[in-house]
Amino acid sequence: MIFIGALYLLHLDDYSALLLALFYILSTAAVVFERMVLRWVDRARRRKGLGLRHISCGGRRQIRHSICVRWSITYYGFVVDGYLAKVEEPGLGVKFLGGYDNPGRQAGRNRRG
Repeated sequence: MIFIGALYLLHLDDYSALLLALFYILSTAAVVFERMVLRWVDRARRRKGLGLRHISCGGRRQIRHSICVRWSITYYGFVVDGYLAKVEEPGLGVKFLGGYDNPGRQAGRNRRG
């Protein structure tokens, strides 16, 4: 639409529908290609441990388990550093950071400068 608007404002009336279709196809292909390359680069960086977001889990047991298991995959760009809970749950596969009443006691040791 921007392209057609620019043609109208410049009073360029001698363009064909083929030109517009070609512009649409090429621009769409360029955007798709760019997105593929960016995803490929992000995946390569995440395999090396770069560009990851560190998160902590909390909440109900089912939700916490779902988040810790699902989001601990580095493919998505997240790394679960640990979880907050009233009691420690063995077998979750993530570090226990402490309770809700005083989370800074143990979680504070994991902070980066």
